[in-house]
Amino acid sequence: MSDGRAESIFHAARSAPPAQREGYLKGACRGDDVLRARVEALLRADAEAGSFMAQGGGGTGGAGVGNFRISPDGTMVAVINGSGRGVNIVSIDTAEGLYALPDDGGSVWWLAWSPDSRRVAVSRSEGDISIWNLDAAAALAEAAGVATRQPVGAPSPGG
Repeated sequence: MSDGRAESIFHAARSAPPAQREGYLKGACRGDDVLRARVEALLRADAEAGSFMAQGGGGTGGAGVGNFRISPDGTMVAVINGSGRGVNIVSIDTAEGLYALPDDGGSVWWLAWSPDSRRVAVSRSEGDISIWNLDAAAALAEAAGVATRQPVGAPSPGG
């Protein structure tokens, strides 16, 4: 479970000048390698989402930062992809792409997780809301012979 420290440290590190970020992370994480890895994964996800923010698309995730939302169990982050029409689910601990939800018709406006971290709600600019059951999506993809695990930054299927 996330106690909010990773997210708090992430926000402060994100606003720190790049030249001071390393020193800040060292002091804030105080030798906690797991915490440091989570913060660094959030910073990488934020950098990946940055190109989308520069394009002016989408809304904000509930984590208080545009384009992504941390799962309630603190293990995953849902990130709006570069096209602004799909969502990538990334492991916070390993930065491994776990799922690439497909691009759809409208821009993604917001993301929300279910309390058990097994479903993601995606709202789009044309008013559609999709709820993705990640367990079912993985089972269907496996049955169809389609990979759900994607490298970070890989295009989503159909996108």
